[in-house]
Amino acid sequence: MADKPVKELSNKDYAKLGELLVSLGQLGLTEKSKQRMMRYAFLKGVVNGIGSVLGATVAVALLLWVLSIFDSVPLIGGFLDSIEATIERR
Repeated sequence: MADKPVKELSNKDYAKLGELLVSLGQLGLTEKSKQRMMRYAFLKGVVNGIGSVLGATVAVALLLWVLSIFDSVPLIGGFLDSIEATIERR
């Protein structure tokens, strides 16, 4: 890969870059917006965690229901019998 020649920046380019940096600074994060972002990120994580747990619960319940339709499943039949016995005890 050949090196590309570097274009020299003019004073006009530096002025435009400076204006962009100033506008970014004006949009900067205040203490209030940082707190809002942190609260939003926390709530997003909580909702994501709850959704993951509920989704996994539904998926495992459906899997067990489908497997319970069959009388015996090779290789894991004993394991499923012990799960079924535990569920019936509780």
